[in-house]
Amino acid sequence: MQCVRSHSGSIRQISARHAMHLGCGRPVAGTGRVHHMIAVRAKKQDEVKEGLSSAVSMAKSAVDVAADMLPESVPRPVARGGVAVVGSLILLTIVQKVLSGVFTLAVLAALGYFWFTSKNSKDEDEDDDFKPKKRSSTSDDDPLSEMNQIMDKYK
Repeated sequence: MQCVRSHSGSIRQISARHAMHLGCGRPVAGTGRVHHMIAVRAKKQDEVKEGLSSAVSMAKSAVDVAADMLPESVPRPVARGGVAVVGSLILLTIVQKVLSGVFTLAVLAALGYFWFTSKNSKDEDEDDDFKPKKRSSTSDDDPLSEMNQIMDKYK
C-alpha cells in the first residue's frame, strides 16, 4: 500500500498496482504495455475532468458577477437562475448560428463541386467528338469555297 495525495489535497492509501496506473508508483512485475496505456488514458481522463471542472467554476463565477449587476430587489437565487437561463440561451443561439453557417457552407461547397465536375465532364465529352478535318489542297487555295462551306454548315 502507498499513500498518495489527491488533487483536492487529501491523502489516501492505494495499492501498488493502482499507484502504477496513476503514474506515481513502481511498475508491478508482470505488467506490460497494456497497463502503461491504461495509465496514460487515466491521466487524460483526469485532464478532461479538470478542464470540465474549471469550465464549470468559471461559468459559476460569471453567473455570480452577472447576478450582482441586477438590482438588490431581485432575490439572489432568482437572479442567478435567470442569468444562467439567459446565458445558456445566448450560448445555444450562437452555437446554432455557427453550426448552421458551417452546414450551409458545406452544402454550397458540395453543390459547387458537383456542378464543376459535371460541367467539366460535359466539356470533355464534347472535346472527344471534335476531330479536325484534313483540308484538301484545292480548298486551301479557295477561301470563298471555305466560307460557303461554313455558311452551309450554320443554315
